[in-house]
Amino acid sequence: MGGKLGRQIVLLEIYRRAYRSPLRPLAFFPFALFFFFFFAQIFFLFAVIALPFNSFGRFVDDVFVELA
Repeated sequence: MGGKLGRQIVLLEIYRRAYRSPLRPLAFFPFALFFFFFFAQIFFLFAVIALPFNSFGRFVDDVFVELA
């Protein structure tokens, strides 16, 4: 447990120094990247689930039926 706490303190110190530096926007970059990919995954999942129910999905299905 001590190791995890130590790692968190080190990360906090890194972000604190980054916040003071001129590269302040870069301190937020990993969080922004994480949230972007997190929401992109959810959006992609819903888009895939919705495919059979919308016209684009039926178009894709028709294309694959023609190719088969």
